Amino acid sequence: MSDYSFYESGIIERPACANDHIEPFLDHKIPHLWSYYCTAQCVDVANRFMAMPSARNRVYGLQVYKYGIEGILHWGFNFYNSAFSLRHLNPYEVTDCDGSFPSGDAFLVYPGPDGVPEESIRLMVLYEAIQDHRALKLLEQYIGKEAVIELLEEDLSEPITFRSYPKSNAYFMGVKNKINRMIKKYI
Repeated sequence: MSDYSFYESGIIERPACANDHIEPFLDHKIPHLWSYYCTAQCVDVANRFMAMPSARNRVYGLQVYKYGIEGILHWGFNFYNSAFSLRHLNPYEVTDCDGSFPSGDAFLVYPGPDGVPEESIRLMVLYEAIQDHRALKLLEQYIGKEAVIELLEEDLSEPITFRSYPKSNAYFMGVKNKINRMIKKYI
């Protein structure tokens, strides 16, 4: 969902909003908001395409935490076909569904021996984003959400939004270490 008017008109009760169109939903403090990204979310916002730096995937956990997003969606876990599934593809050789989607959009795992999936770097980074989110929720229990957000943004020149966010690996490592040190004080 990318148009706030659909929600406003009552057509949708629980929106799952594209992260590049989420601002009106956040401005109106919509409860139970979900977020997603996929093919169209290719400028400025979080996503996991192979051509993108990992920070654009990793930051999603911080954004979802800060804005209280209740859930996230993405369609592509192991889609190894061309568009409309007209032919099966080897994702080790063709990463863009025969030019139908950006590389990395359609799958997070590779087919492995004996049907056991093999992780992609993008899946590992998404896992880190989810772990960041879980750690932030834990720390919130001890110091409150406002203090956690202050911790996330204390060394930044501007607040974290869905379009403006830290892009350096050093930031993510540093903030993770700060969060872990804070949690250790309480456990």
